[in-house]
Amino acid sequence: MIASAAGHTIKPPLADHTHANPGDVAGWAGDLMTFYLIEDVDGFLIAEKMRDNKPVTTALREHYEQAGGASRFQDFVSKRFDNTRGTAEDATHYILTALYSPIINAGRVALEYEGGGPAIVLSHTLPDSVLQPYCLGFAETLFDRAGLEKSSRTKLLANHAKLFSGSAD
Repeated sequence: MIASAAGHTIKPPLADHTHANPGDVAGWAGDLMTFYLIEDVDGFLIAEKMRDNKPVTTALREHYEQAGGASRFQDFVSKRFDNTRGTAEDATHYILTALYSPIINAGRVALEYEGGGPAIVLSHTLPDSVLQPYCLGFAETLFDRAGLEKSSRTKLLANHAKLFSGSAD
């Protein structure tokens, strides 16, 4: 999570949210390449606070004590993808196919080989007919998690209150 926050702090999202950059690779895009998400979503949101000149300790405390975990995916899709599935889908496609950065390309190839072994077909070599449904699936998963958070908000906030009041079961 801290690596994700550092990456997003050093390399904030591009103005064009349909594209991605090395800060994204430190977080959500790296997860896309390796398929895990929660810590890096939190890392992105913590980095947002740090870019507002808050120390990391304050950003962490505010995020978790103010129930950031109850709306992490809602906040993430709002702040990173403008609450637009198409933007998330476009950024996903971009990070998996863009050849503009040798560092991103090397990292992507290494992560894909690590996860899939030497016989893997690298994402940037896949035809769009194969890659596009994957990108759509990633975007839908993010937005589905945000929707689940929204529908479970009362329970998530009650659990958060128990955790921080010291009366957790």
